Amino acid sequence: MIGGLADAVKASAVPPVSLVVADSVPAAASGMERTAPASPAAPSKRTPGVSVSSQQTSRASAPSQRAPEVPLVSRRRAVAVRDYITLLCEEMDRHHECAERILWPILSESAGAAIDIRPYLESRDALTPIVAGLRAAADQFVDDPEAGAALLAALLRVVRDRIDEHVDHLDQDVLPLITRYVSAEDYAVATRRMRSTIAPHRVPWVLPWAARLATPEERHRLMREAGVGRRALLAMSGRAYARLERRVFGPAIRHSHLCP
Repeated sequence: MIGGLADAVKASAVPPVSLVVADSVPAAASGMERTAPASPAAPSKRTPGVSVSSQQTSRASAPSQRAPEVPLVSRRRAVAVRDYITLLCEEMDRHHECAERILWPILSESAGAAIDIRPYLESRDALTPIVAGLRAAADQFVDDPEAGAALLAALLRVVRDRIDEHVDHLDQDVLPLITRYVSAEDYAVATRRMRSTIAPHRVPWVLPWAARLATPEERHRLMREAGVGRRALLAMSGRAYARLERRVFGPAIRHSHLCP
């Protein structure tokens, strides 16, 4: 999903920009340490409706065929991109805070010396300035979409790659320890406490967002555990979320799963 968002943002830049992640993000702008140029990331799945064909690019970049003062990205769409990114960043911050306040104490108490959470904390700390830079770049994108598209798309790809690394670490190193040392009852309590930290104004976004990204099995479990009230809320908020995604990613995106 983040890769598709980066593609959508990149498509709004004219002329199209060729991005190499490590070289495209000024350290001062993003607040992150500069690293050696990375090899190009594997292409992400492109989101329907956001690609720009060579013929379209030629027409858009030719002054004689483009009406003056007509923005390529409407303010409505730029604001939708900013709002989506802001909510995404808030959810990442909440996840990290919940892990530190709720999950890690339970795991540390259960596993004792068998676990060293420092690598996870270092991975989280490395993401913090990048996420802050991403939010600033999203605000800049609203002010001037064409000028801000390259930086925003580059930062989105950096966040995507860092999250992939972060999740790989969780899957390979942390989840096996949780399975081994934390009881099912304690983990269920921790999960409920973490869910309770979602601010009310974010619930109508988080529920359909989670359903959007879940596998069919995960979605079934989410619906089963959500209860009648949250299933009804998902049915109501799913349409608004679908409209937001269509403004951000394009009209061809599907949302059949949001109608339980």
